[in-house]
Amino acid sequence: MNFNINAAVYDLEDFDDEIVLVNIQTGVYFTMSESAPLIIRELSKGVNLSQVFDDIDTSKHDINAKVAIKNFIEILIQEKILVENPSIEIGNTIDCNSINSLPMYKKFEDMGDLIKLDPIHDVSDLGWPNKSEQ
Repeated sequence: MNFNINAAVYDLEDFDDEIVLVNIQTGVYFTMSESAPLIIRELSKGVNLSQVFDDIDTSKHDINAKVAIKNFIEILIQEKILVENPSIEIGNTIDCNSINSLPMYKKFEDMGDLIKLDPIHDVSDLGWPNKSEQ
């Protein structure tokens, strides 16, 4: 099963040690920290999840870390952050040995109405709204 980040629904902002994913349809957003940004960056390239799970099972991690990584990826699938994409050619996997902490995330639903009211949009250097662009 080949998966990648659902860019049609989620806007991703990468702040080095934290990633924020916003569902542009519902306004629900997630903050990802610890090892989650590393995992998300690798998943955004497209990845074969069965290979990832195999690699986790043979990595240096104890059973609790393996379960936490698997659970994190399963949550990404449940939230439709990761979507199956059979058309992409995958050679990528996650180097599980480079994961030094458990993935952490928080889900926020409290700003959904506000985010839907003022949707996410790309802004040029001229700012928004810019009457000269309209």
